[in-house]
Amino acid sequence: MKLLKSQTKIKNIKKLLKTPVEEMGEYDVESELIPYAQTHTLIFLERYKADHPKIHWTHKQERNTYVGLLGQKIFHLICQQFNIPVDYNDPLLDWRQQKNYDFKLANQKTIEVKCFDRHDRKVLIKKSEWHGNDYLVVFRLADEKPSIVHLEGYLTKQQVENLPVSEQGEFYTPYASAYICDFTDLNPTSKFIEVLMRSHVVN
Repeated sequence: MKLLKSQTKIKNIKKLLKTPVEEMGEYDVESELIPYAQTHTLIFLERYKADHPKIHWTHKQERNTYVGLLGQKIFHLICQQFNIPVDYNDPLLDWRQQKNYDFKLANQKTIEVKCFDRHDRKVLIKKSEWHGNDYLVVFRLADEKPSIVHLEGYLTKQQVENLPVSEQGEFYTPYASAYICDFTDLNPTSKFIEVLMRSHVVN
């Protein structure tokens, strides 16, 4: 994955925060990452289905699992390229979901990563799957493959829990109630990158 359209390597926070948001939030997906995420998704699904044999997975649910895992892998790569230490709760290892976060920063703040498909028009966070993490980070695929992924922005825990709720059976949430907002309601990417960069700085 190449960070930034300009492919400029970020070396310090000052330079990073001067980068235009429209460049900072767009990432080229390396071709090798696709089969990597697909393989991890298949292994995760096999393990999860073995523990829950009565649950039937639709094609859309399996696709959503792949998209979500791809978003986690991309976020992990971003942290690696910025030298940000994180505890990644890889679902391939924690398929029974014993931990309630996707990532934990050095300052103990927790992160949930959500990645949406290119056709999705709303940010939806199922109430039953929300664990009260400190931050929600949102990606969205720009195309089917994908070759480009957008880091759309983020929300804090308080912001998520103050969102309106689309109840089960409504248009966007036929199967489960969820917090809902537009992608344009998210906090800007640049602010969250600053949060990441400062997460391991000792005062």
